[in-house]
Amino acid sequence: MEVTAWTVLVFVLGGMGGVVAFQLIRRVLPKRGERGSDVAFVGNLVASIAIAALIVCAIPGTAFHEYLWPAPAAVPPGVPVVQITVGQKGYVLATVEDEYKIPRTLISGADVYVSTQQPVPRAAWIANAKDNTSSAGSVQVTVQGVTSGLVYVTAYKAGYYSDYATTTVPGPETPSVPAAVKLENVGSWSVSVTENSTNLTFDGENIVENTTTSTTGYFTLNIATSGAFTALKDIQLLEIRGDAYTARGAAIAPVVLKDGGTIVSVIGDPTLSSAATGGYNFTGNLSYGQVIQIKVTVSVSSAGTGTLARIDLDDLLGSAGYLNETGVVLKTLYIKAVA
Repeated sequence: MEVTAWTVLVFVLGGMGGVVAFQLIRRVLPKRGERGSDVAFVGNLVASIAIAALIVCAIPGTAFHEYLWPAPAAVPPGVPVVQITVGQKGYVLATVEDEYKIPRTLISGADVYVSTQQPVPRAAWIANAKDNTSSAGSVQVTVQGVTSGLVYVTAYKAGYYSDYATTTVPGPETPSVPAAVKLENVGSWSVSVTENSTNLTFDGENIVENTTTSTTGYFTLNIATSGAFTALKDIQLLEIRGDAYTARGAAIAPVVLKDGGTIVSVIGDPTLSSAATGGYNFTGNLSYGQVIQIKVTVSVSSAGTGTLARIDLDDLLGSAGYLNETGVVLKTLYIKAVA
């Protein structure tokens, strides 16, 4: 139990209660000399019981007090506390740079937002101020009321993914250390199929397995960005059962061979055996020159024609960025069977 002012108060009240009880007993019982020891004994007993009861009650009492009047949340060490001062202002400096362009290239005309709230992709958040970068790719944003503490600087320009960096407002009307925000130029899909079995073909959209030749086929799906100095951010590969998946008795077994420098996480059941959808998230930037490779084995229990599965490729985990930008256009592939 944490020793607080409330806890001390409870103990003090317990002692006072014991004294009061003792005095009441002395007034009620006869004041004979031979009864004096009885009076002292009973008084001390009552005082001890009262103090013990109040000590026991101090534990739930303290918890109840903290429930009604909780202490302020502790600020993590090293994080400057934001100071809000009405009528004053802070200055936040920022530069916005292309993440991959060589030589180093600063971005002019980018929207820059300053917030005391950490931006969250695909969620609403409030900016305290907004401005645009100059031809030199820099800006000083005036923020009313924010005179000190940690702030988040989010930048965006059409054709780029939004991103953010942090800096600290040092005081009223005192420029901050520049927040260096780096933006990734949105790339374009480069999708190919290699190392496929002889009964399988690919025309850029349809991966077709000839089930008459063989009821089992395999291929390696390669995903990259086709533009130099560009990236595809937070790729999601989602598989959906096709209309012939059950009829053909299909079985799909994907294995990630290369992650392209991203962090891979599984969505549902990528084999589609226990669910109608599944796939992978590739969190991070798939930059130019990197590749995601997935080997997929497809088999059917009976030859025939139909769509076994659909594959949707999307960026930003199938949603939007910090400023609700949508990134690259969704790309769809189909795994089909023919006979």
